[in-house]
Amino acid sequence: QNVFLTITHKLGNSNFAFNQVAQNNLLQDFKIIRLDYYISGIIIIHDGGQEISVPSKYILAHADANIVESLGNFNVSSVEGIKFSIGVDASLNNSDPSLQPVGSPLYYQIPSMHWGWNSGYFFSAMDGEAGTNFNANFSMHSLGNANYFQQTQMAAGVNTGGNNIFINLNADYIQAVKNINVASGPVDHGTNATDLTVLQNLRDFVFSPSSAATGLSN
Repeated sequence: QNVFLTITHKLGNSNFAFNQVAQNNLLQDFKIIRLDYYISGIIIIHDGGQEISVPSKYILAHADANIVESLGNFNVSSVEGIKFSIGVDASLNNSDPSLQPVGSPLYYQIPSMHWGWNSGYFFSAMDGEAGTNFNANFSMHSLGNANYFQQTQMAAGVNTGGNNIFINLNADYIQAVKNINVASGPVDHGTNATDLTVLQNLRDFVFSPSSAATGLSN
């Protein structure tokens, strides 16, 4: 079967859009003007809890473009879920982006998704505006091999006909700033401040199964 991952970007119940006003759980209005992140370490859960790894698969997610990504062709009958991590695994995180093929998610990006060999790739990069009249700029760019967290989403694969199975997820980016005082304008590019909270939120709160292949259109 050909297995696909779809992710529909959301702000609560609305489809995601940059500069759209939303409110976090601290009742703070905010706008996102940039949100990019890596997905890797993908494992397909199938046929009664068996697991198949998807080697060397790196997805660079941009919040303004819903994801429809082929994971490959696998000997599976049914799909029950997916495991993945936000970021780049340690085997490549501290490598040289120039060694990657041009056009690869791990090659140089504009805007940059790489902080240097010692720190590696930005696992996620979020910029936005909040505060009174949206005059507070916040920026959380998340790094660090220790912050490469795995998550599991039990989302039953949808067979749309033929040999295609779709694992469909929603991603609600209001949850990405849960418990973050965005109105104070945090600027944290690192491993252990609000940048870490974003990665924890991406692990624990942002993603959820979607019953329909809503990621198939933007």
